[in-house]
Amino acid sequence: SPASMEVEIAHGTDKHVVAVPADGRVIDLANAVAAAAHVPVAAQKLIFKGKTLANMDQPLAEAKIAARAKIMLLGKKYDPVGDANMAAMAAVAAKTADVRAALVEAATRVDALGKGFIPADIFAAEKKAAGLRIAKVINDCMKLLEDLDGLSIPRDPPQPRAHRSSLVADLQALLNSADAQQDRLNVTRPPE
Repeated sequence: SPASMEVEIAHGTDKHVVAVPADGRVIDLANAVAAAAHVPVAAQKLIFKGKTLANMDQPLAEAKIAARAKIMLLGKKYDPVGDANMAAMAAVAAKTADVRAALVEAATRVDALGKGFIPADIFAAEKKAAGLRIAKVINDCMKLLEDLDGLSIPRDPPQPRAHRSSLVADLQALLNSADAQQDRLNVTRPPE
């Protein structure tokens, strides 16, 4: 691996020491700073000896940055509370919990139908009601997936992207579970 060097970063009253490749570029420095100071690359302004490091492709050596160089960082730390995408995803997460509860309710109905706990005279109505609940769960999951797909989330910072991926995985698992409940419901027969 190429030799690395340590660079000192001053961000307000915070001080950080980051390691960057000695033959690296400004983007390598910006990424290391993002990891250490939690300021997304897009929100950073790096200043070295009074000059802003604006060209991300510029080699550090060309910018005269050597080991133990002192660089000032301007920029706000990532704030998930103030992120509109994170707020939208929190709403989706809350609705996902409601959908999960509705699926549990539907599964309980399907179990009761499958085990013969529902009297024959109301079996058809109960089976139809369970089918409608499952269809609503599937529809709600699809709507929430569309909501997540409609969010325009930048690459940086990575937290919103990771959170969206987690929510998508949860919703896909709920869809799979709803499909399985629908399959179980389809084979239930009224008690003899």
